[in-house]
Amino acid sequence: MTLNRSLPVRTLLAVIALIAVMAFSTATLATTNFLYVDSGDGYTMLKNSKALIPPEKRELDSDILQRAIRSVRAITPRVEGRIKRLDQIQQPRPDCE
Repeated sequence: MTLNRSLPVRTLLAVIALIAVMAFSTATLATTNFLYVDSGDGYTMLKNSKALIPPEKRELDSDILQRAIRSVRAITPRVEGRIKRLDQIQQPRPDCE
């Protein structure tokens, strides 16, 4: 790894500290079978990792989704505001002023 020496010293020290922590750390990751089992989207780095629950004992993603859908009275899609139209003038929202 090559560090960008034009960064401020405090930033470089933070990056070096993070690298040191990561070298001696482990993490637990929750993911889908598509990524873990099938190395979907090129995530081959997960292929040889240790699974807390073996694939043959895991619920299928589709079964979990079906159960979630059945547990609610209605599914009501709503606009969350993350996607913005660029061809229209955006009015400031009252909560953002």
